[in-house]
Amino acid sequence: MIRKGKNSFKSSALKKRDSGTLKIKPLVIISCEGTKTEPNYLRTIINELIKNGKIARGSVVIADHQHTDPMGVLSDLVNYRNDYTLFEEKWIVIDRDEVRSISSNSSGHPEENFVTALTQAEKLNIEVAWSNPCFEIFIVEHYMYRDTGGDRKDIQEKALELLCKDGKIKEDASVEELKAIDNLYDILLPRKETGIKNLKKLMNVQKGKSPVEANPGTRFHELVKVLEEYFEKE
Repeated sequence: MIRKGKNSFKSSALKKRDSGTLKIKPLVIISCEGTKTEPNYLRTIINELIKNGKIARGSVVIADHQHTDPMGVLSDLVNYRNDYTLFEEKWIVIDRDEVRSISSNSSGHPEENFVTALTQAEKLNIEVAWSNPCFEIFIVEHYMYRDTGGDRKDIQEKALELLCKDGKIKEDASVEELKAIDNLYDILLPRKETGIKNLKKLMNVQKGKSPVEANPGTRFHELVKVLEEYFEKE
């Protein structure tokens, strides 16, 4: 069950009623780099908001996934089938995930791609829930405070270790299984207070650094806060 937030949000009313009909109002549009972990986490919140009558179905949208690089994710949002500018809040969710080798099959993103996405998003008034090196630092901070840097493999292995010790994932689980977890919100919910405390502390330590320099760091919790505050709207 979703736990309601305590803070208010500055945006206008979530819904309008005309003769008892719930009107769809474009509130938030999100485009994610990941295909499962981040969207699954966010959909849990969105579905609960719909269930509780706080928003109309279609008011909060996760754009169709076409790309896995930061600039491509921005493109997915900008090219959403409806006019993305109609939404009150516009967010992309991307990872720094720097290239770890020069081999042709190396994963990760060139720094230029990441930085350009940040720059272009700012020009378009689009918020960026970036993570450095990867989204899994959000998971780690729910279990322990960590401000030492690492690469994607290091952070993902730590997230796997912590979830395994907590009995939330099998001991021999792979990174792909980690990415496919569909109930991550519920798994982390009992540790939410610790997670938010650690994430705020971490980002205070990283204050003044660019997203490229802030390893580890993330703004994903800020996007989560935006969504959860809709629970308080009437």
